[in-house]
Amino acid sequence: MKTLVLLGAGASVDAGVPASNSMSEKIGAILGASPMNVHRGVVHAFNYAVGAMIAHRSASGANPYDGIDIEQLFSAVQMLSEKEALEVAPFVEWSSALQAIGAPARIPPFFDKNLKKALQQTRGFNDAGKLIEQLVHAVTGTKDSERTFKELEKQMLVALVDLVEVQPSEVDYLQPLLDINGGAPVDIVTLNYDRSIELAAEAAGKVCDTGITTWAGAQDWDWDAGAFVRLLKLHGSIDWLLLERDGPGGVSEPFVTIRQGPIENFEFSGSGGPGVVFGARGKVRARGPFLAMLRAFDDLLRTAERVLVIGYSFRDDHVNVALSRWLNSSAPRSLYVVDPGFADMTGWEHRGSYQSALLQAAEHFNYQAQTAQPKLHLHVSSEYARPALAKFAEEGLESIPLHVRQRP
Repeated sequence: MKTLVLLGAGASVDAGVPASNSMSEKIGAILGASPMNVHRGVVHAFNYAVGAMIAHRSASGANPYDGIDIEQLFSAVQMLSEKEALEVAPFVEWSSALQAIGAPARIPPFFDKNLKKALQQTRGFNDAGKLIEQLVHAVTGTKDSERTFKELEKQMLVALVDLVEVQPSEVDYLQPLLDINGGAPVDIVTLNYDRSIELAAEAAGKVCDTGITTWAGAQDWDWDAGAFVRLLKLHGSIDWLLLERDGPGGVSEPFVTIRQGPIENFEFSGSGGPGVVFGARGKVRARGPFLAMLRAFDDLLRTAERVLVIGYSFRDDHVNVALSRWLNSSAPRSLYVVDPGFADMTGWEHRGSYQSALLQAAEHFNYQAQTAQPKLHLHVSSEYARPALAKFAEEGLESIPLHVRQRP
């Protein structure tokens, strides 16, 4: 039975990658350790964004100590770096605290020399007055918060690359995934930016292909016919660089190359940057391979007979919609979930969540016939990735129990 594997952030925690919520705290610590980031207002911008998000969430009754999801934080920082270009900008009055974010005021260069020269002139004080106006504006004028948030985005990406770097010795627990189809090739879809699966495949002597090096800018996604692992990295990868080049028709087109050397050496610009995306807006942007990968995800699902989900929080609408299409195309489907907190998503506070919808489908009950008629065969493991995968190696996916709700 062909199994498609879907990995979320929880699948990489055992490799030393921080979970989504703790990632924000660790990035803040890295930024704060740099005096230059403090001086340029980058740390101020980071703390403002985190504080505002916590305040907004807690105002609606949510727990303020749960931490900030790194994807939501990145998405917020990206929007603040271009806030005047957003569609809602004409209708928004930005916070005065936001407008105060930026590098400290600087006296215009050569101000004292130019002022002295202007005062020595005999024909009035017009030039001196203009210089003083420039000084007052420089010291008291509105700071360029957009530029500061753009710099914050860059520094966060540099810190992210460092935090998700894993070593080959840390990914051995992922080896059972490579045998999930009984020795046949395997399709793995990951929402993570790290290279855990690539390293695991390399250690096992298996060819792993992400399809990114042959992507030609279109909606098609081509795979290496000799690949044992087809790895679809829906949110990008820490070693991808998204660039532009002149196409055959004379207009620019995007392409992705594999980064060589530290990301700090790469010059971020309007025509290039790391090949990763955050938030709903980023994942549907026309530029880059991300729409093509969503289409490839649908193609992989069409050939899957069952899906194994590890460490995914079900908070990506694009992924959830694709899963829903697959689940509804041939009910009842078999879905296997490895998540310590999944089975607890039954309270009123979780109503409307995707997890709650899955649990309801698995617990469907025909009251007229007084019998259970599940619309989904849902298997749930409350273990973390490492112990769950160790059990798979011994007993297979059948080690994950079928979720059944006992009714009176």
